Amino acid sequence: MSLEKNTLVGGRYRIIEKLGEGGFGETYKAEDTYRMGETVVVKRLKIESFSREDLTTAKELFESEAKSLKQLGSHPQIPKLEAYFEEKTDFYLVMEYIAEKNLSEQELKQGSQLEEGEVINLLKSILKILQVIHSKNLIHRDIKPNNLIRRSIDQQIVLIDFGCVTNDLNIQNQNQANGKRTLTVSFYAAPEQCYGQAYPCSDIYAVGMIGIQALTGRLPNELPRDQITDEILWKHLTKASKRLKKVLKKMICYDVYNRYKTVNEVLKDLDKIGKPRSVAKLVHSIKNLIAQIKKRKVNNFWTTIAVVGIIIIFSFLLKGNTNNLNLLFGDTRIKKIFPPPNVMEVAINAEVRIAGSVAMIAKNNDLKNDFEKDKFPAKINVDLSLYNDKKNRSSDNGIHLLCKEEIEIAASSRPLKYGEKCPTNGKRIFAVQVGTDYLSVYVRRNNPVDNLEKSQIKKIAQCETTEWSVLVRNWPDKNQKNIQFLNRPPESGTHDVFKNKFLDNQPFCSKENPNYSTMIIEIPDEYTQSSQNLTVNQIAYGSYGNTAFSQLKRLSIDGIKPGKKNYLYTRPLFYVYVAEEDGKPESLVVQQFLGFLLNEK
Repeated sequence: MSLEKNTLVGGRYRIIEKLGEGGFGETYKAEDTYRMGETVVVKRLKIESFSREDLTTAKELFESEAKSLKQLGSHPQIPKLEAYFEEKTDFYLVMEYIAEKNLSEQELKQGSQLEEGEVINLLKSILKILQVIHSKNLIHRDIKPNNLIRRSIDQQIVLIDFGCVTNDLNIQNQNQANGKRTLTVSFYAAPEQCYGQAYPCSDIYAVGMIGIQALTGRLPNELPRDQITDEILWKHLTKASKRLKKVLKKMICYDVYNRYKTVNEVLKDLDKIGKPRSVAKLVHSIKNLIAQIKKRKVNNFWTTIAVVGIIIIFSFLLKGNTNNLNLLFGDTRIKKIFPPPNVMEVAINAEVRIAGSVAMIAKNNDLKNDFEKDKFPAKINVDLSLYNDKKNRSSDNGIHLLCKEEIEIAASSRPLKYGEKCPTNGKRIFAVQVGTDYLSVYVRRNNPVDNLEKSQIKKIAQCETTEWSVLVRNWPDKNQKNIQFLNRPPESGTHDVFKNKFLDNQPFCSKENPNYSTMIIEIPDEYTQSSQNLTVNQIAYGSYGNTAFSQLKRLSIDGIKPGKKNYLYTRPLFYVYVAEEDGKPESLVVQQFLGFLLNEK
């Protein structure tokens, strides 16, 4: 019998509504009356669902889930365990509540296909959670889109059902199959799980299947199989690069022994995708030549000239990448200011608070994850919670908070002006580049346009082109044929970058223009604008990290997709900090945090 609304369990958790039900348990949304009504998830083990012989196993597995969640602690991508208790012969788990929809309901809807870059980012996000789980000698065994949520506030993937009892019990409801145990696995499960076996690479298999679904738009059970080997046949269904196909093939290899053994191996190969193999060799060769020249082993004048020429050409090839000169020489000044962190110098429980640029929401979380997975940062907490307040979301607001000493680092998508100081106390501020943003022009996914020329975008933004039929011969919706351009407020940094990159610093459409009605400036927050549901006739722009939503489609510009090496419309991303005249941070914690990031990169 299900719990009724307002039922109080554990003496403090008041039931709000039922969220779901499986063969062995029920999940409820509830409020914690001890914490001013904070929302939580309550999982209840249905004792009546089991035969006597299976009840012991059910209890053990339910308790195992609680222990596993407790063991994982307060990882930001796994719901926090609030409580575990027994009441009136029933067992309860209480966990942090994540409100958003799961991946099956968002970007991985049946038939939806993601771009290669999006798939790689998705794979990395899930694998980084598995890194933590596997490091605790735990195996999830039920990785699937239904158990993964992309949290809207920070675009992080969250695993919401660790150790899912309904899939790990390997038993059926006593009303089925005469109470006999049967194995229940998802379509994403590795072959060995059908025989009751599971290894860390079994989780990797499931993540690989999610990647293939994201590329092909087909559920695992819809993919053809080789009749002899039972291998899944999927490569012909996608135009993904050979490198990504090779990684996915190894992730879902039928033979356990030929599959990736660890998450680190997969991440290492994913990081190589998109990086020309010749780059590493060229860098190595140039370094060797430079070393020989320094040792006077190469005295030929023309050889020296050739080396310098290669360096210049190579620098142009790397234009737009973060810290491109570091690939050749290393930035000695930065390394002097930010040496590799010394764990003994950092105070326990030190904190780095970061706020500012909306364009850096995704980048902040990537860097935070890189930092926290290392052994050193256990003593430093990276706090991004100030992003929850929209008034803190901009480069200038972040710098304002930095100067007021409310945060330690300001995230900025604009470079600092020469000699820029805090207006409040006159302290100097400095910036180091920590990433690159690909400014993206996007539409609703069902908009038939996939590519626009820069000149076409400019005409739209200046109200010269006002109907989609000018750009698309057979525009499908005659009722929504007029273009609506969603612009950003003038005070937005993204507004200025778009104006510079796409309009050549010429003005947007003016209010005096008779076609000005096509311009819409209604949502000041770029992240909110990117995540809203656009209509088929609307077009907007924003940072790459903030446009990763299933209902959106990033357009190619002049035939080049955002995220590609030769994409022209980029901008650097910075971390800004308070420092003395020499650029050395006042805060040791900031120096250690940035030292880790810059030396890692």
